[in-house]
Amino acid sequence: MEISLQFTELHSVKNKAQGLTEPSGLTLDANGGLWTVSDDTAKLFLLDRQGQVLKSIDAPASGFEGVAYDPEHRRLIAVKEESNAFFIFDLASGEPVAQRRLSDFEDFAQSATFFSQTKENKGLEGIAWNPADASIYAIKEGDPGVLLHLSGDLSKVISSVKLAETGVSDDDIALDDIDYSGLTVIPEHNLLAIVSDKAARIYFYDLTSGRVKSSAALTKPGKKPGKLKPVRKAEGVAYDPTSQTLYVISDKDAELYVYKVVISE
Repeated sequence: MEISLQFTELHSVKNKAQGLTEPSGLTLDANGGLWTVSDDTAKLFLLDRQGQVLKSIDAPASGFEGVAYDPEHRRLIAVKEESNAFFIFDLASGEPVAQRRLSDFEDFAQSATFFSQTKENKGLEGIAWNPADASIYAIKEGDPGVLLHLSGDLSKVISSVKLAETGVSDDDIALDDIDYSGLTVIPEHNLLAIVSDKAARIYFYDLTSGRVKSSAALTKPGKKPGKLKPVRKAEGVAYDPTSQTLYVISDKDAELYVYKVVISE
């Protein structure tokens, strides 16, 4: 399987007045809007496809790093890195309705060693809802980087895997130093697109084999015509299957990047 990304456009999402200065996490809702969080602000933000803030939802805390839309329950699920907790918001009312710590999940013991000696700021960083079975995938940033498969009701750890053992690689970064900052599902190919901010790369993880099948660099136009440069601190990713479009959001530059996904079997 060969996968490439074709850059199409970028938009600034920075909005100091609303508190959106360090965007992290990205998800697409049923109406085509993009939700994100800003880890220094206690809000969830709805953006249009050009990165403009349409509205926001107040949250009970700041420090969120990822967000996922669950269409079956019309809810948003945000992850907080420091506590490895999930905050659930009812989309209709905009109210927080539940909070659950990963350590309280059934069968968390199988993953506990991955979290037992983790350094500060290396906890849960991203989350995605899988339309194939309505389950949840979450990602631990590093030390080590881990992919967790969770039940849709956020009560059980189904499985967990250390990402360094799945075929991830980078020419410039040691395997155990690669970090992971977000993920989304590409349902028609049964893939996860996993973003790394240090590697400035998307890893395409095959859910059937449990292996990384391919990867693609995240780049944007440089100052000189025809020149590209890496995206800095990509912190969230969302996928639109109707147009095969990948959206990536940057914490460092507060920008939204748009790519066409081209896949050949």
